[in-house]
Amino acid sequence: MDDECPICFATPPMDSALILEECGHAFCLPCLKSYINAQVEMGRAANIVCPLPASQCGKCVQQRQLQDLLGKDEYERLDKFALQSAIAADPTFRHCPTPDCSFVFACDTSHCKPSEFFCPVCSKSSCIQCDISPFHRGMTCDQYRDTQARRNKKRRFLLLLRKVFYRKESLPEIKTCKQCGAWIMKKGGCNKMKCRCGYRFCFVCGSENAKCSHTLPTHGFIDNVTGRADFTFR
Repeated sequence: MDDECPICFATPPMDSALILEECGHAFCLPCLKSYINAQVEMGRAANIVCPLPASQCGKCVQQRQLQDLLGKDEYERLDKFALQSAIAADPTFRHCPTPDCSFVFACDTSHCKPSEFFCPVCSKSSCIQCDISPFHRGMTCDQYRDTQARRNKKRRFLLLLRKVFYRKESLPEIKTCKQCGAWIMKKGGCNKMKCRCGYRFCFVCGSENAKCSHTLPTHGFIDNVTGRADFTFR
């Protein structure tokens, strides 16, 4: 190669250079490989063109030359990125929603009826409209999302309840009503408590109607429903 490489401006030997068949421009192999890798990283794997400015060339590099230049492993990587770029550019291409499944199919979500999709690779069903897997038969996408939101809320509440249950014996601010078994939490104030079921007790010692010395007898019982004091004496 007598001409210098248009990228690094060095004059490489013939065995370290490559002439692009589509346009006839020549580049040293290290520069050409670096250029191709940069195109892949920038998401242009589907259409790799001559490194010269578009005003001077713009012709595509042939796939055979790319394969010879990169080798099997690197070319497969390039091919994978090219497919991903093509899928990203066309909204009718979809990935199977199943994690790690490589299957790709074409479908316009505005016209796909029914919306259930069965993947021939992973053998799992999913919804084309919302990508939920397995497919939510008998429910619309919104209905399924609302149902899942309620389930998740209930699951979080039960998890919190379980944590409180295992810790409640060591938490002095939580007591159990002797009449109905409800848990009662005291944040502050008087020790005279009134459960939702009507049972009245001392939060310190648990005695019914707080007939103890932990609070003054003139104090009322805090009603957990109304938040007001019950001054009825028994």
